[in-house]
Amino acid sequence: MTILRVGLCPELTAPVVDKLRACGVRTVLEYLSSEREALAERAGLAYGDVIRLRRSLQAIYAPKLCTGVELYERLLESTAIFSTGSANVDNAVGGGVYTGRVTEIVGAGNSGKTQLCHSLAANVAIASHFGALYVDTLSCFSPERLRQIVTSLSVTGSGSDVRTEAVLCKVRHVTACDLLQVVQVVDQLRDSLCSARYKDDSLLKVKMIIIDSLTEAASPVLDGRPVRGRFVSDGPPL
Repeated sequence: MTILRVGLCPELTAPVVDKLRACGVRTVLEYLSSEREALAERAGLAYGDVIRLRRSLQAIYAPKLCTGVELYERLLESTAIFSTGSANVDNAVGGGVYTGRVTEIVGAGNSGKTQLCHSLAANVAIASHFGALYVDTLSCFSPERLRQIVTSLSVTGSGSDVRTEAVLCKVRHVTACDLLQVVQVVDQLRDSLCSARYKDDSLLKVKMIIIDSLTEAASPVLDGRPVRGRFVSDGPPL
């Protein structure tokens, strides 16, 4: 929600911002949602000034029209698809797990959800210059199993051990004991991506977040019901 402030557009001068705040209009949404004549009267602004400011804000924040071709080109430029390691699962979810989306994996206990998460992490690390952040709420993460998957997927030959180590370094693991810690990890990643202060942070190289399992972390706030599942949150396109 964008706050109205001086400099947001040429019409938003300090006196105008003060008058709008005095009548309870503090955000762009509140301004655009207000009836024009009533707003001019409440804020003590000229009707023409209200119209000009409204047009400027609409030019900045109104949705932009685009064609289907443009949308498809954006999709190709910003989206990556990673295999889960299972052809059947890939086919069921449209070819693999897409970046920019949230994919939830559910199933009965011991049905292979954690195995699928390990396989997905390995595929992301192998197929991308970036890697995966594995948020572990069940203490089920197995570095040895991850190594086995990476080794089986990597090209064999001289130097294969070196390549395996390089791939494993792109999978970052963190333990989260509850929902609050999961949220803190995701917030830290978001801050790393958005702030120049974190330009050297290893989190900048994360392409996908894998939470194993979100429902386990959330179960205490869901009346303790034993809901089981795995949650894959795709990071922003990089």
